[in-house]
Amino acid sequence: AAPPARSPNPRSARDPRAPTGPRLDVRFAPGRILQPDAFVLFARIPAQHEGPIEEVPALCIEVLSTNRAHDRVTKRYIYAEAGVQELWTVEPAGLVERWSGDGLSRSETIRDVLRSPLLPGFDLAVPTLWPSEE
Repeated sequence: AAPPARSPNPRSARDPRAPTGPRLDVRFAPGRILQPDAFVLFARIPAQHEGPIEEVPALCIEVLSTNRAHDRVTKRYIYAEAGVQELWTVEPAGLVERWSGDGLSRSETIRDVLRSPLLPGFDLAVPTLWPSEE
């Protein structure tokens, strides 16, 4: 029998709700390449681009893993130093932390509707991120 197929994203094996598919490398500083779970970049990337993205995203999104300190603290400092304007940390327990301000030092816990000045007109109903327990 053939071995089971492996997902390109190791998170999907731990949590079926986690993002799957190829992830993009982003260079946040020399020697600092990370793969945010999702990000918003207000720049064009040529279709033939290879290697890490060199432009710094305006917004990064991290779905908290089992290593919450790395996602919530270490990555936040790296993103802040690189110039990321906003970070959303998605807590599978049903909330999103929106980090902004100088050094991504201002935190707001959101359980209902997430809005960002970076995305005018965009509203995200936070409860829709998780399936209902019916």
